[in-house]
Amino acid sequence: MTTPVRSITDVAAGSPDEDQLARLIVDARDGGLLTVRNLRSRAEVIDPRAALYIERALQRVPTS
Repeated sequence: MTTPVRSITDVAAGSPDEDQLARLIVDARDGGLLTVRNLRSRAEVIDPRAALYIERALQRVPTS
């Protein structure tokens, strides 16, 4: 079993569609599974390349 942050980072490592990745992040955030701040910091440690895809996807995520 993995954490939501790790799962999203693993998905991002596969160079996914940024819109789909953004929806995944929104669903996890809105479900209380992660914060964007935590996602950013942990993704950078886990996989810097995936962190870049996450940053791109986050540009499509509405703030709340």
